[in-house]
Amino acid sequence: MNSFGLLKNLHTLNLCINRLDALPSTVGALKKLRHLGLSDNRFTRVPGCLSRLTKLESINLKRNPLFTTEAAAGHEDLAVTERLSLVTESVLCEGCLKKCRTERKTLEEEV
Repeated sequence: MNSFGLLKNLHTLNLCINRLDALPSTVGALKKLRHLGLSDNRFTRVPGCLSRLTKLESINLKRNPLFTTEAAAGHEDLAVTERLSLVTESVLCEGCLKKCRTERKTLEEEV
């Protein structure tokens, strides 16, 4: 998998159903990557190398045993296992963006 850095013009990468629990740091070199499929793997955290992908619009992390903030603080039995999809605000329609902002505000008020 270390050859990922050679795929400089790649826009979509689907690595679903591969039993992955980590990504090589070379994935961070895919500067034109816009969509990344990582569902049905073994990720417990969002891979750090993704922070270098400035063009990334969506990440599908559905059905991975992602730990919540509470789990990271020592509650290992708490995990998000159903679905998590991340998208940039610019790809959401106005209605969806409004709904996300409302839900985020509600969550922030609960904390």
